[in-house]
Amino acid sequence: MIVDKASQDDGYFKKPTWLSEISVTVKEGYDSDVFLNNNYNNYSNKGSWFTSVTPKVELNFVPFLGLDKGDDTVKTFTASYAPEFVIYHGQESEDYTAHRVGTKFNGSVDDFSYGLDNGFTYIQGRGDSLVFSAPYSSAGEMNAYGVAAFRERRDQFQDRLKLFVRKDIGDFFLRPVVNGLYYDMHVKQDYSPGTYLNFPDRYDANTGLDLGYKVTKDYDIYLGYRYGHQFEGALNNSIDFSCDYQRVLLGMEGKPFKWLTLNLEIGPDFRNYGGAAQSDTGTIGGLPNSDFDGMNKTVPYIDGSATFAITSVDSLILKGKQWEWVSSTGCAAYVDRDFSVTYQRKILDELTGHVGLRYQEAKYDSPYFGDDIPYSVSTGFQYKLDDHWTFGADYSYSWCNNDVIESPRTGREYDDHLVTMSTKWSL
Repeated sequence: MIVDKASQDDGYFKKPTWLSEISVTVKEGYDSDVFLNNNYNNYSNKGSWFTSVTPKVELNFVPFLGLDKGDDTVKTFTASYAPEFVIYHGQESEDYTAHRVGTKFNGSVDDFSYGLDNGFTYIQGRGDSLVFSAPYSSAGEMNAYGVAAFRERRDQFQDRLKLFVRKDIGDFFLRPVVNGLYYDMHVKQDYSPGTYLNFPDRYDANTGLDLGYKVTKDYDIYLGYRYGHQFEGALNNSIDFSCDYQRVLLGMEGKPFKWLTLNLEIGPDFRNYGGAAQSDTGTIGGLPNSDFDGMNKTVPYIDGSATFAITSVDSLILKGKQWEWVSSTGCAAYVDRDFSVTYQRKILDELTGHVGLRYQEAKYDSPYFGDDIPYSVSTGFQYKLDDHWTFGADYSYSWCNNDVIESPRTGREYDDHLVTMSTKWSL
């Protein structure tokens, strides 16, 4: 591919140092099952063409600080704004705009380093949604992933925060950390007794300390402790599964080998549930309390990724997370699992392809015994024409099974084909 280098050096096209990115991405696609369910009222198997337009600008503030060359007091200081405008041509109720604002900051002074990564999203969408039968009934209500599909298109605030300060002491280090996940839902709570409307407010916040050892200059291991709280806003006098937790972690990060990049945390998660989740009689809400021992529960926590550089053009990417989270139904807690493997190959200098597999699971605790398990296969290509234009094509097929003790629920299962064509221009 021959690129006109002269045009890149032209004053009109030269990007200033304070502008990290300016781009526009346009996607056209078809989703064969927008609501992700096979049998729920009039919302089953509803397909639609859709259009997505995402302009993005990212500013770099470091050049304005007047730092001397080699001064790492502030290495990164950026802010980005990327609104995504989405139109469903066959399901107008699902149109929305997602306003995404990102902030990144990091630097170091002597043996101290620090960093902040925050992502805020305002989804400007409808203020109402579907209403469902009680989640522990035998009715064929929506599965967890179908619910999430249109929940993410409703009016709300979301925020994700990571903050750390690190002190190096020889080959060891101490690192205080703060993490946060916040959902502020704006959907109207308008429903009758015996039903529920998904989307209470929820959050997860924790703080703690890592004690680490620098195995090499590119690879660290550490022991970590987190104390946190999860909040679930109760709906329709439902059970409150808010809880406190303590988490003990073994962590690994960096490059233990030239061909492996690793970022992994594993360990036990000790939960203490209060309020209505407590039961001395072996039941919760009149239903068997098989998943709780009084107020306490211990679950394994896993969060990480590994990238294997198989050859100079082939890579394998593994990602996974398992944790206990409060559900968007306001009626239960559940184990949330998400594991994937992706193979990528650089076919040509301009052309990259990938294939992937993904396993997810929402396994609910009592009093609701749902277990929704979607599987996905995907493939796609990305073609970089030059420094300004990139084109992509992606396809995925997903299907969801449900294992629940009360009765079969065909409404909780689905098949979905998703095809997307994308064009991105960047300066």
